[in-house]
Amino acid sequence: MLQSLEINFSLSRAERKSRQNRLLTFIAVLLTVQVCICAIRFQYFDNIKASLLTAQAELVSKRAQQSTQQLSPEQAKMALGINKMFSRISIPWESLMGAIEGARLPSILIEGVLPHPEDGSATISLTSPKFEDISEFTQSLENQANIKKVTLISESLPQTNSRVTQPGEGGNLKAVISVQWTATK
Repeated sequence: MLQSLEINFSLSRAERKSRQNRLLTFIAVLLTVQVCICAIRFQYFDNIKASLLTAQAELVSKRAQQSTQQLSPEQAKMALGINKMFSRISIPWESLMGAIEGARLPSILIEGVLPHPEDGSATISLTSPKFEDISEFTQSLENQANIKKVTLISESLPQTNSRVTQPGEGGNLKAVISVQWTATK
């Protein structure tokens, strides 16, 4: 019961045209389906966008209503402190630190720099084994381009066992210097 199979790889013109038409129809249907899917997705995302914009407008109006409320004295004090902190953070430190680093001697240890943006001044705490180094540092600071005025506020020697340690005995002089500086951004 064998049956013969007839394979014919050559197609007639009519068959080729029919296959081409079916292929083009299939492609057209496929593209139409894709366009419909894209249109549905666009409509879906457009609806989500509209709902998000509505929610944003509601939040903005609520925020505006809340911002008109008065702050308690505690909250006002806290807000003022935060504003001061932000003003200190936003200082262009590069010019001040560049001036200090340009004037610093190897024997001087800078312990702290506290800027005061309200009046354009800064307080510098430092230690050095010799007063001459502190004096030379203050003179060198005065020669920096963005430093206006340098003032030695205080200097002291550390005390051990109720006796003042002398320079050269292992004790360092502690000094506090105030500078007026111009902040360049």
